[in-house]
Amino acid sequence: MKIYIAYACIAMMVFQLLTPLAVFATDQIVLASEATDTLVEHSEPVAVADETIESVSQSVAPALVVDDTEFSPKSDSLPVASIATAQIDQQLPQIQNDGHILISKVQIGNVESTKNEFVELYNNSDHTVSLAGWRLEFLTEKHNGMDAPTRILKSFTTQVLDPHSYYVVSYQGYLMTPVSDTSFDINVSSGSLPLNGAIRLRDSTLVVADLVGWGNSLNYETTASIANANGSIDRCIDKAGNMIDTNDNRGDLLAYSYADGLSLRSSPACAGQQNIDAPEVNMCGGVQLSEIHANTSGDQYIEVVNIADREVNLSGCSLQTNRSATARFTFSDTIIPANDYVIVFIKDTSLTLTKTTTGTVYLLSSDYQHEIDAQTYSSLPVDMSWARFDEGWQQTYDVTPGSYNQLRQHQSCAEGYGRNEQTGRCNKVAQVVTTVECGEGKYRSEDTGRCRQIPAASVLAACKLGQYRSEETNRCRNLVTANALTPCKENQYRSEETNRCRNLASAANQLVPCKENQERNPETNRCRNVTNAVPAAAFAVKPVGDSSKAFIGWWALGGVTMAALLYAGWEWRYEIRQWIRYIPTFSIRRK
Repeated sequence: MKIYIAYACIAMMVFQLLTPLAVFATDQIVLASEATDTLVEHSEPVAVADETIESVSQSVAPALVVDDTEFSPKSDSLPVASIATAQIDQQLPQIQNDGHILISKVQIGNVESTKNEFVELYNNSDHTVSLAGWRLEFLTEKHNGMDAPTRILKSFTTQVLDPHSYYVVSYQGYLMTPVSDTSFDINVSSGSLPLNGAIRLRDSTLVVADLVGWGNSLNYETTASIANANGSIDRCIDKAGNMIDTNDNRGDLLAYSYADGLSLRSSPACAGQQNIDAPEVNMCGGVQLSEIHANTSGDQYIEVVNIADREVNLSGCSLQTNRSATARFTFSDTIIPANDYVIVFIKDTSLTLTKTTTGTVYLLSSDYQHEIDAQTYSSLPVDMSWARFDEGWQQTYDVTPGSYNQLRQHQSCAEGYGRNEQTGRCNKVAQVVTTVECGEGKYRSEDTGRCRQIPAASVLAACKLGQYRSEETNRCRNLVTANALTPCKENQYRSEETNRCRNLASAANQLVPCKENQERNPETNRCRNVTNAVPAAAFAVKPVGDSSKAFIGWWALGGVTMAALLYAGWEWRYEIRQWIRYIPTFSIRRK
């Protein structure tokens, strides 16, 4: 009985645990069925007509667009609207990922701030496109186009773009009218879009949907668009409502300023689309500004270059400066060959170029509505041009109207001065001193470099009588003559070496006999003592005198020797006796 009671308790406990799980599963099934019913209600009229599709998109849009801050995938449970949104993305047939999404407008900043940036997208197709998984990327000027992007401006999640509609992404905090749809994921302190660069739009499979490059960027379609620092670059809309896309950034995206009255989520009509009878607009493709020579004492000019590989007709295109909004110089039927230049001298136009302050030059299309190129300069030194180079615009003193620009950062030095390559300053060139020949009777001293008088023979006074001039000292010396010397006395003669008188002596009485134990030195003829000592030499033996001391020494030496022999005989007596005995035996053996 106790066993049955235990089994009953266990069964009750299991039932209590399973009941909540069953209720939760039932609720989920009900929610799923309700969501499915809702989908069926909205998806039935999709294939009827475009108006029905539009009404469906409007009714479903609130459920589709879920703000990233409100929808968190990390939450424990999803709301019913979120579940329905995920199912609608998978089931609605009009939402596709192969739509023609274009970058329709780009602003890299304006005169107010470099942070006033935005990128506008446009759905150029006739069906709704989901941007889930798409990315808007920025590439730097020198990016190779293959590596990872410099920065990801926006990673799209649940955004959906209706046919022929816009979507705007701007720098965080940039307030526009109308307000942008979202902001950049990464906002650099000085602005996320510099003067040169590119924007790449990639779909969920990382295939490039569109690419727009401007300025000196290495990434673009056919030709990079100009970098418009005073407005934006926009695509135009044709008569059929389609946005132009010829895969040429410079031809497709044109520069517009604030004066054009453009705003977000609107595009200008393409040239000739509003009025069929209107003349064709000349965009002067491939032509750009090359050199601006403003602050000069001579003639001011603007240089235009054709960088295309074909000739371009400049007819109708014009130049304009910031000094006047109406004054323009319009080109007539002017043909500019490929890689050639056209010079416009300001004195021949109504234009005015700013010299010492900031100025801007514009190159406009024939309808004055499109900014083909623009360049701003400021504080140019006198006779210095603002010119375009491969590295960008720089100041140069080498003014080259009508030819390839040459970079020279220093003005020519004045005559007699040369440029120091290390300091960049003009230093006076040392003059080469030409040596003037000395006059007659003079010579140039090697030590001082000055002219000196050549000593003449007449300068030296003649020596007095009885004197001569010494070759060594060039002075006069007395001549010693025979009669100038006092005659030697009798029995004397004059020595040739000392020129003195010496006594003459005969052979008999000249030399006094030397004393006993003396001899006459043959060299000096003088007497000297005779010595019995033999001169010491390394090989000579000195004589030893024989004396009684020497005799006693010999006897002492003999006695010592005899005593040593007797001692030796006594010590070796046994050996001597054996040796004496051995002598007869040895003699017998020999026989």
